[in-house]
Amino acid sequence: MNTPHPDATLIDRYTTGDPTLDDVSVWSLEAHLESCEQCRAQQVSVFRTTGDDILQRVAAALDEGIATGPGPQPVPRLAARRRWAVWSLMPWLAMTFGILAAALGLGAFAPEHPSPVLLLAPVLPLLPVAGSWTRYSDPAWELLGTSPRTGLWMLLRRSVAALLLVIPVLLAASWIVGLAPALWLLPCLALTLTTLALSDRFGVVRSALSVWALWTAGVLVPGVVTAEVPTVLTASATPVWAAATVIAAATVAVRARGFARL
Repeated sequence: MNTPHPDATLIDRYTTGDPTLDDVSVWSLEAHLESCEQCRAQQVSVFRTTGDDILQRVAAALDEGIATGPGPQPVPRLAARRRWAVWSLMPWLAMTFGILAAALGLGAFAPEHPSPVLLLAPVLPLLPVAGSWTRYSDPAWELLGTSPRTGLWMLLRRSVAALLLVIPVLLAASWIVGLAPALWLLPCLALTLTTLALSDRFGVVRSALSVWALWTAGVLVPGVVTAEVPTVLTASATPVWAAATVIAAATVAVRARGFARL
């Protein structure tokens, strides 16, 4: 059974924006137009003859709304701060500092083994970075996800904020146990950038946890088992870490557009 076409007058009134049309008529007509090419063609023909008048009325309404509406408002400070960090990062930071405190305690009880602070310092900042930009940890993710400055810039801001919170604490811990920060600072930067480079494909959380797992299996566990400082945390590995940092940074720059889909 074919659905009857609406009256031509109704299509004319709908196309020209007649304010006296009731909601039921508008809804039924819109539903019909979705599946009826003939009526859509009639609507186009109506618009061709009255389109200029419709556009002028819309423009006049917009001008009136702009003139009588409220002026631009400054961005609230709280909203601006959300670009850098959110309160949902606190559990990640608490876990990071808790692991660091445990590493300091283990180092005091086992001084003959490589310092746990040295073994963990390169990957500890990955925990707050993991929660820096994800729909699951940010209560305002929908709002920020549609803002013009989202994507890579948002992720970089929050990653920098996480590093600014964690790096000074790691430096203090290194000073306490007598470590040279140069041994872990460059690996830390390389691993953080590697996490960001992988984030556009796998998400920030998965990338950070994957890098952490690889570090645990390839560096942390062997360092504890052999009671020797892994080669990757010696001065001889510095050129390799420098190259890895440059490659990861270049990858992040090349894939900048992909970070809008995190």
